This record gives sequence, C-alpha cells and structure tokens, in this order.
Amino acid sequence: MSKPILSRPRTRVYGCNYDKGESYYKPMVDHLDRKYSSRPLFSEPRTSFADEIAARRSDI
Repeated sequence: MSKPILSRPRTRVYGCNYDKGESYYKPMVDHLDRKYSSRPLFSEPRTSFADEIAARRSDI
C-alpha cells in the first residue's frame, strides 16, 4: 500500500525538551492538582531534626 502524498513524519519529543518542559510547567500542574484534590495549597513547614528529637524527648 502506498503512503498518502501529504504524510508527515511522526514528531518526536526528545529527552532534553521533555525535561525542560516538565520543569517549567510542574509548579503550576502541582498547584492545580492540590487545588482540585482538596489538599492544602501550602505544605506545613518542615521542622529541623533537632526540633523533632526535642519533641520526642519532651513526650517521654
């Protein structure tokens, strides 16, 4: 069977372009995921390891 006259080659997404695009859009995609999944928009600030140890010792 012959190819159609106006056929174009398949486009390719190269790894470097994919990585750049992913890093560019990832913050907005994450924001929209959190917005519509009813998770908090901002995560709680992480505590330092020393604070975690102090909290564990105060519970004892």
